[in-house]
Amino acid sequence: MSVTGEFHRLVRYCTAYLDEHEHALRDVSRARDWQQTVDAAAALADDSLPAAANATLDLLDQAGRCPTFEPSENAAEFVELVDHLASICRVIVGRSAHEPTTLGSRD
Repeated sequence: MSVTGEFHRLVRYCTAYLDEHEHALRDVSRARDWQQTVDAAAALADDSLPAAANATLDLLDQAGRCPTFEPSENAAEFVELVDHLASICRVIVGRSAHEPTTLGSRD
């Protein structure tokens, strides 16, 4: 599978996981907002895969934005998917796991 295909597959898996485990989400509206934002970032991939990856990393870097779950097994599975998505995004833009995902300062 291509890097582009893997990126899109992981975005689909993350959003599908949220749909499938909606009953276990702590905040469904926050999860829907996250889904829309990650889908919008992924839509950039048609024009620029690095732009899509950077937008996704920016989203993943925002503390408190990632959906959370009540049962710990759901949380652990979702975190694993998100971590894999972040890893693919870092490969696309050529960043290590130790580099900040965004440039500049946060307000």
